[in-house]
Amino acid sequence: MSCTKCVELQRVLEAAEKAGDLTKAVDCRVLLRRHPQHDGEPVEMADPLDRMRERIHGKPATG
Repeated sequence: MSCTKCVELQRVLEAAEKAGDLTKAVDCRVLLRRHPQHDGEPVEMADPLDRMRERIHGKPATG
């Protein structure tokens, strides 16, 4: 991600998830998904449940 707005939203999203602020995390995800496409490519996002599982279990989710 090179768009400064996307980078900032991603930073806020990660901080909100780390702090357990799920409302703010959802808000950031919505804003990221609504943000315009860049260079013809949609902004990519990891599955939030996979990130949550990774933080809880300390390893990436599989399958």
